[in-house]
Amino acid sequence: MAGSIDGLLEKLRGLGLEAAPEDGRLRIRGGRGFSLADLPRELLEELKTFEEIVVEAPEGYYFYFRRKDVEKLLEIKNG
Repeated sequence: MAGSIDGLLEKLRGLGLEAAPEDGRLRIRGGRGFSLADLPRELLEELKTFEEIVVEAPEGYYFYFRRKDVEKLLEIKNG
């Protein structure tokens, strides 16, 4: 699993995002206007491996998402 996490982190960095796993959750530092909905379907599938995702916005706000939120987002994208 560590290899897949490293691959995911590398993909997120390739999109200009800072990301790091911590205590079973993934912390993503997003840029202004970042949205999980903008991520490609393949990355969202990989994000489902985390129970919780924390997105830190530049303004200092934190947004918390659970696995079920990512699954719902994938349902919407698959429309």
